[in-house]
Amino acid sequence: MRNKYFSYFLLSFIFLFNGASAAMAMDIPELSWERGREQSITLGGDTTSVLWSISLEGMGKSLTFDRSSSNESGFIVYSVDIPENLSVGRYQIIVRGPNTPATTTGYVNILESVSYDPLSDPRGIGMIAVAAYTLLAFFAGNRDESLKSEEQEEDDEEASALGSVDTNYQGIKIKHRGRGDESTFVRTNFARKLDGWRHVAVLTTARRSPLTMRICADGSYLQAIIGPFAIALPALAIGAGAYLGATTIVANSLIPTSLTLVLLIVIFGILDAFSGLLAFISYVLVVFIRAGIDDFADIRTLLGFSLLLFTPSLAAGATRPLRRAREDWDMWERVTDFLVSTILTTWAIKSMVLALDGFAHQRTEISAHSTLIASVGGAFILIRYGLEEIVSRYAPARMEYMTPAKIASQVLDSFLITQAVRAGLFVFFMIGFFGFTWQIFVAVAILVVPSLLKRFDSNLPNVPFLFQIIPGGVPAIVVMSLISFAFNNWVNTLPLLAEDKTKTIVLISAIPGLVIGLLKLFGRSAKSGDTRWYRRASMKWLYRTSGPLMLAVALLITIGVIP
Repeated sequence: MRNKYFSYFLLSFIFLFNGASAAMAMDIPELSWERGREQSITLGGDTTSVLWSISLEGMGKSLTFDRSSSNESGFIVYSVDIPENLSVGRYQIIVRGPNTPATTTGYVNILESVSYDPLSDPRGIGMIAVAAYTLLAFFAGNRDESLKSEEQEEDDEEASALGSVDTNYQGIKIKHRGRGDESTFVRTNFARKLDGWRHVAVLTTARRSPLTMRICADGSYLQAIIGPFAIALPALAIGAGAYLGATTIVANSLIPTSLTLVLLIVIFGILDAFSGLLAFISYVLVVFIRAGIDDFADIRTLLGFSLLLFTPSLAAGATRPLRRAREDWDMWERVTDFLVSTILTTWAIKSMVLALDGFAHQRTEISAHSTLIASVGGAFILIRYGLEEIVSRYAPARMEYMTPAKIASQVLDSFLITQAVRAGLFVFFMIGFFGFTWQIFVAVAILVVPSLLKRFDSNLPNVPFLFQIIPGGVPAIVVMSLISFAFNNWVNTLPLLAEDKTKTIVLISAIPGLVIGLLKLFGRSAKSGDTRWYRRASMKWLYRTSGPLMLAVALLITIGVIP
C-alpha cells in the first residue's frame, strides 16, 4: 500500500508550465487510500502565490482538499477527510487554477478500511480529546462551588468524593425519616446485614481510594428501596458479561459486536456502577479463558472498553448532585441537575464509544452506533435521577446510612499513589493511541499537576476577584470546549501532515483546562458572606435567563453541531 501522503513533485511542473501538456508527458501516479482517514498532499515550489484548487473526484462524488497556510519554506499541505461510507473504487485527483484547465494529476484507489489509525484522524481525535479533557477537568474540581451549601464548605476537609471519581459529593444530612425506613420488608436480618456491609465498605475505602468508595456507594439508592433484592442487578450483570465474553469472536476483535448486550450492560452500569464493573470483570475472565488476551494492546483495548460499562453513572454524579437535601432543594436547580447531567453524560458516553476504535486500532461495530448508545445512556441517566429523587424521599435514613455525608478524606500516601496510577494509565492509553512521543507526556503532566496542587491549595492565597471571573459549572464546560475547538480548527489550518496535527491537537486541547484549573487554585471562594456574582439576589434574573442559553450551547456541543 502506498504511503498515506506524498510530495507531489510533478505538480511543480503543472504550476510552471501548461498543466495539460505536462501531465500527458509524464506518468500519473496511482495511490491506494483507506476510507475513514485524513489524506494529505504536500506541495512545494511556486505554489503559494496562486490559489490552486484540488479535489478528489469519481463515482459521482467530489471531495475538496483543504488548503493550509504555508510554512517558512513555502510548503503547503492540502488535506481531505475520506468518509467512512465513501464508495470503494478508483478516483482522480483534479487540480484547477487560474487560467488552467482541470487537470488529472493522480489516481487513487479507495479501499475498505481494515484498521483504524488515530494519527490519521486529527478531526475525530480532536473531538474526543476536547470531550475527555473538558470532562476530566470538570470532574477534577471545576464543578461549580455554588452547588455546595455553606455548611458543606466548612466541612470540606472532612467530606469525601462520593459524587464521582474525583469530585465532591453533596451529601444529605438526614433530619427526617420516610415510609421506606420503617418498612418491614427492609428490616429483615439479611437486609440489615447488606446495609451494614455497604456502610462499612464506603467508610473503609474512603481513606484509600475515592473511586472504589464511589463504586461501593453507587447502588445505595436501589438497596434503600428494594432491600435484599438489590443483589439481583449485580447477579444479572455478571451473567450478561460472561455471556458477552462467550459469544464475542475474540479472534476478530476484543470489542463485542452485540449491540443489544452492550446496551444492556451499559444500562446496568448506569443504574449501579458496581454492577457494570462486575459485568466487565466477568467478560474479561471469559475472554481470558478463551485465550483472547495476547499482549498489552489487548489489555489497553479492554480497559478502554471498561470505561463505557461502569463510569457513566460516576460522570453523572460529578456534573450535578444525584440527590439534594430538602433544605437545599429548589425546583429550578433540580431541573438543571436533570438536564445538565443528562446532556453532559450523553456527550461523555458518545466520546467513550467513539474512542473504542482508537483503543482497538480498528473500526468497531459498536462505534458505528455511538449516537444510539449515547441516547439510551442519556435516557437512563434521566431515569436514574428520577429514582434518586424518589428514594431520597421514601427511604432517606437508610440511604444516608449507606452513603454517609461525612467521610474521612483520602490519606496523603494513598492520594500520591492514586495520582501516580492515574498518570501511568493516561500514559498507557495515550501511547496506544499516538505512539511514544513527547507530546503525550506533556499532556499527562497538564492533567495531573492541577490535581496535585489542589491537594495543597489551602496553603495558597485566595483571590476573590478570580473566583468571580473564572467560569464554573456549565459555563466552564462551554468556555473550555469552545476554546479547545478553536485551537483544533487553527491546528487544522497549519501546514502539518495528519499525524503531526493529531499530536499537536492532543497537546493543545489540554491547555484550557490547565489554565482554568490553575486559576481556580487561587480563586477558590468569594469574600465572606458573598457568592458568585451571577448568583447574587440582584442578578437572579440574569442567572435564570442565561442558564437556558448555556444549556443550549452545551447541547449543541453534545450533538456535534459545534464545532
